[in-house]
Amino acid sequence: MLLILAGAAMWVFARDAEFFWFRGGPLGVVLVVVGVIDVVSAWRTNSGDH
Repeated sequence: MLLILAGAAMWVFARDAEFFWFRGGPLGVVLVVVGVIDVVSAWRTNSGDH
């Protein structure tokens, strides 16, 4: 969940910022996607235990 929030904040507030060779906007989108995949994976794993 933290990846989603950090990615969204980076995409909204730091679109033009540069982190090494990455730009803030695309890096924020990648963090959101990775965060969503992580949350869905954790949800599917936990829902199968019941």
